[in-house]
Amino acid sequence: MKQTLSTLTLLLAASPLAIAAVTNILMYPLGETGSLGAGNLPQDITGNGYHMLAQINGAGTSLVTTGLGAVGSAAALHFNGVNQGFYGNGGNLAVGAGTDNFGVETWVRTPNTTQEGYDFIFSLTGDTGATGPAIHLANGRWSASIPGLDWIGGNPFAAGGGVTAEANKWTRVAVVRASGIFRLYVDGVAHPMTTTAAPAGMNGFHMAVNPGGATYFEGDIDETR
Repeated sequence: MKQTLSTLTLLLAASPLAIAAVTNILMYPLGETGSLGAGNLPQDITGNGYHMLAQINGAGTSLVTTGLGAVGSAAALHFNGVNQGFYGNGGNLAVGAGTDNFGVETWVRTPNTTQEGYDFIFSLTGDTGATGPAIHLANGRWSASIPGLDWIGGNPFAAGGGVTAEANKWTRVAVVRASGIFRLYVDGVAHPMTTTAAPAGMNGFHMAVNPGGATYFEGDIDETR
């Protein structure tokens, strides 16, 4: 299993709501033994059973085993940006994660920072109007949002929004909601733009594909939780 430096541990330990450790509600190592099912379906290793349940040509995804970014990582998954992605139904993740004081984190790398639209990397957003947080690449910038409600870390299509992505560089991207405020962190640095918009249920999750399958992310994804 990968031993990664936890962005969320550092962030929460520095907050007024400091806690001793982070409880993982779901976690996808993406490559280690037991972390992938048939067709490379990502498996949740926390024991909570939030496995990816379906795929869009997921069997075509390939393992990346060299040049990894997460400390101790042995593998990551590569997505072609055309027709590869995973999704699942998490019931109501808000029951486990809570609607406050939780975070989402992933390691990501892309050779193409000029992908069209805004491409989801990982989201806690289902197909039925639920509005959990989403991490994505948009307009060449690492960014995040609560789809349909607000951007987290500013609008990447406007001045100052998001953080410029560097091609072929592993980057750790996280969103954290603490004390009613969502913040975007890129490699541990907080973006100054925040939002108080609240998630309205988190009933599913998507990886490398937007809800509805309209766009796909091209690049590598690792250590997502």
